Amino acid sequence: MDVDLELMNHVGHALESERLTGVDHFVFLKECAPSLPGRRLLDFGCGTGAQRARCEQLGFTWEGLDIPDSTESKARRSDDRVFNYAGLDVPFGDSSFDVVLAIQSLEHIQDPNLTFREIGRILKPGGRFIGSVSYLEGYHSNSTFNFTPYGFKRQLERGGMLLTRIHPEVDAFSLIFRRLMMQTRQRQALDLLTKMHNDSSLFNQALLEWAREKKVRDVRSLNALRLLFSGQRQLLLTISDN
Repeated sequence: MDVDLELMNHVGHALESERLTGVDHFVFLKECAPSLPGRRLLDFGCGTGAQRARCEQLGFTWEGLDIPDSTESKARRSDDRVFNYAGLDVPFGDSSFDVVLAIQSLEHIQDPNLTFREIGRILKPGGRFIGSVSYLEGYHSNSTFNFTPYGFKRQLERGGMLLTRIHPEVDAFSLIFRRLMMQTRQRQALDLLTKMHNDSSLFNQALLEWAREKKVRDVRSLNALRLLFSGQRQLLLTISDN
């Protein structure tokens, strides 16, 4: 199967070679936990704090960070262990965290160069930066940036981190159409698209069906093809030991 060779050259090493579906930030978190130096976790852009319970169930000491005036922050019921910041310098010392978890927050940052340097700074040697990011999603909740897979890899390298895993999620077509249904209040279509707001989108399922018909068995190439059209992706990144 022909794939974008330039994309493969940039991120092919980080694509899953055995799994097409079912990979998300918590899968990555559980898999890397045994190799972490400790269990202190920062939920970067924690919003309502919805991920806290799950992180704590996995044995992590959870702390949240967010700007105080976002829609999600205003909806948070408790500020326990949540720290506010202005969106630029992160208010923690060097090598403070074993994990930085950033779920759908990196498209909202004000200064990518500063943010990625700050995340690299607060991670311990051997720590992990795990998260997901939207791409090609329309404006939402003070969003500012879209990252291509290559652009994201380069941004990480500027922050002293290495891209080790990347996995496509819901496709861009479904993501954009879902946004349209939200805006026009098409509730039935919105409910259907929300249920497929992941690997099981119609586009992804059609792509897998095509692969079965063509007897394509190279999982890494299929993930690369999906990545070309993904609207969201899950990421596992590592801070270098240097």
